[in-house]
Amino acid sequence: MIMIRKFIIFIGLVLVFSCTTNRFSGDIPTENETKIITILFVGNSLTYSNSLPDLVAKIGEQQGKKIKTLMLAYPNYALEDHWNEGKLQETIAKGSIDYLVMQQGPSSQEDG
Repeated sequence: MIMIRKFIIFIGLVLVFSCTTNRFSGDIPTENETKIITILFVGNSLTYSNSLPDLVAKIGEQQGKKIKTLMLAYPNYALEDHWNEGKLQETIAKGSIDYLVMQQGPSSQEDG
């Protein structure tokens, strides 16, 4: 459980610090405007039970960033399940996602 929390905090920090530059963004905000960064989280209960999207949004807010999070996360879901379901492709096709965070099952299991 401690390792999962450390991992979640690590991922959150990586995302927030990667959002501090506009090198991945086509739109550079003006001085009085802050771009809203949209992050899609895809995974299973390891993503939603620890409120990873909320954690990342709060860290971003502390850094002066506006972060909107979306989440596709269901119990016992693998990335393959998300792909086969089709909601992932539909969400990405809308074109409003700046970053995609994918989480596969726990690495302690062979299929993870």
